[in-house]
Amino acid sequence: MNEQPAADDPVHTLGLRADGLGVDELGNGSLEIAAGGDTVAKTSTLVAWDVATTDAGEPVSVVALESNLEEPRCPCHADRPGQDPAGLWLLRS
Repeated sequence: MNEQPAADDPVHTLGLRADGLGVDELGNGSLEIAAGGDTVAKTSTLVAWDVATTDAGEPVSVVALESNLEEPRCPCHADRPGQDPAGLWLLRS
């Protein structure tokens, strides 16, 4: 991958369980996790790279990915005993 994904590229979904925590997507696409009004964790923005690396092992070409965070509108795991949908977030890229 050495260019921005096209509109018809596949969409990847990552489930994020954050029981009792607040999850906000910041303007740059990173996530901020809060507990009791205090930030307890942050993520970087999503990036991808192909197998080409420098002699030091660093990726040659890094591409920023678009993402969006959404709270599911349905009880996605209600059919599985012991799986509570509360606190589940979906990160789509």
